[in-house]
Amino acid sequence: MSQSTRVIRMFAVTVALSAIGFGTLASAQTQPAGVSARATRSPATAPSTAPAAAPAPAAPAATPAAAAPAAAPARAGWPTEEEAKAAIFKVEHDIYASQTNKDVWHVKDMKHEVKSVRFANETAQKQMRYGAQAQTVYPAKILYTRITEYTDKAPVVEEQGKDGVWFFYKDSFGDWTCKYGSE
Repeated sequence: MSQSTRVIRMFAVTVALSAIGFGTLASAQTQPAGVSARATRSPATAPSTAPAAAPAPAAPAATPAAAAPAAAPARAGWPTEEEAKAAIFKVEHDIYASQTNKDVWHVKDMKHEVKSVRFANETAQKQMRYGAQAQTVYPAKILYTRITEYTDKAPVVEEQGKDGVWFFYKDSFGDWTCKYGSE
């Protein structure tokens, strides 16, 4: 790995960490004694008392054209897969394709190719803004490829999402946004 690549990655990590503000670490301090951050359960995800359905017959092997999995049905109150993809792209695009990165690192653009979206079974309580109370968030593991295009070199392709969780929540305007962290 070249020196410039290391510097770029260190800069990107620094920018990303400052963007998430380490706010998820303080959520444990706002929880009442004896209550974990995962103690809340969305009614839509509560265990069902209905008997389990018979397993579906095995599906035929997927063809290369049909390799993408179908979108999971939306749960009440949770973001859809499309809303989650759009929120992640907006957050990362604001960081990786910012005007500063364009000026300093010669970034042309950044795009995503989402491979899978898996929402958690339960909501969690996390502090998402500095100094704010913990709020209900909707965790998801999202595996994707980030492709950063440059004006002066070949695009950089990075596999992302395997080491952390995206926490989705509504901002003050009612739009879905998210932060990356760990549970």
